[in-house]
Amino acid sequence: MSIITIVGSLNYDLVTFTDKIPIGGETYQAEKFETHIGGKGLNQAIATAKTTKEINDKFQVRMVGSVGDDSFGLELIEALKKYNVDITNVKINKEQKSGVATILVEKSSGENRILITEGANGSTDHLTKDGENDLETIFPINSQNENYVIFQNEIPGVPKIINWIFENRPDHTIIYNPSPYYEYSNEILSKIDVLIVNEGEALSIMKDNFTQDQYQTLSESVKINNDRKSVLESFGKIARSLQKSINPTKLNLVILTLGPLGSIYSTNGTLGFIDAKKVENVIDTTGAGDTFLGALVSQISNKKSIESSLDFATIASSLAISRPGASDSIPTYLEIINEN
Repeated sequence: MSIITIVGSLNYDLVTFTDKIPIGGETYQAEKFETHIGGKGLNQAIATAKTTKEINDKFQVRMVGSVGDDSFGLELIEALKKYNVDITNVKINKEQKSGVATILVEKSSGENRILITEGANGSTDHLTKDGENDLETIFPINSQNENYVIFQNEIPGVPKIINWIFENRPDHTIIYNPSPYYEYSNEILSKIDVLIVNEGEALSIMKDNFTQDQYQTLSESVKINNDRKSVLESFGKIARSLQKSINPTKLNLVILTLGPLGSIYSTNGTLGFIDAKKVENVIDTTGAGDTFLGALVSQISNKKSIESSLDFATIASSLAISRPGASDSIPTYLEIINEN
């Protein structure tokens, strides 16, 4: 059986669409208001489940996280159940409210600005505070299963959990999206099998983890050379550098997403590029990265090639940004295949 476990955040999204972002002290009439379920962890879990051809006795998607004992929490859990995500390890915290994300979406560009209140997500560190019993239960030893574990940075305790899995479950493939970026992300690079970063996260890791000369040379190259070929060459060098920092024993894959330019990947001596798919009408970029990641892992775990998996994930994210919402916008496996 292939088991994909997402360890991360679950948030209730409060989304306002506006033609203008107000400045301090200014009141402005917004276009409309919506609510959606979200959180990077939940988005990635639903994206993995929706973009998988079939969830059955040979393929399982699981969520590990915390919600509050409130109406938001109930909706978050029901959404996971709707897409057949296993919620056994979603803890209901009776002392905290569910996490909330306040999102402003600028209608002209689809760009978003997000404020996150962690709420019950902050209690996910019980996995490391209460000893190893919880982790032993969540990740039992079973040589017959093929395990993939996805992490982001919206919950506490991520480095400790990654270290525990690396040391105690060496057969598990660890996928890491260091978003939002924190300096501690560098401490665990050597334990990561698949690293997925955007431009800003890649440069932040370079700045904190490499020599000043290395960082200065590559970052200046990206800024100065604004033609497509030069930018791709510069980020290709960054992808190769990052690849040397992660675990060399398994997939050893770095993916660097470049928005409308596409994505670069580096793995075991191979450097490749996948073009972005043209989107005529960008509605909302919220959750696009999570959709990309979930779709990618759904394909890699199904033994598809890196290039094929990336092309599939690129189509998935292009469909997601043409729709409103985060998890609501994630396309299904059939929608992606029909678009290909």
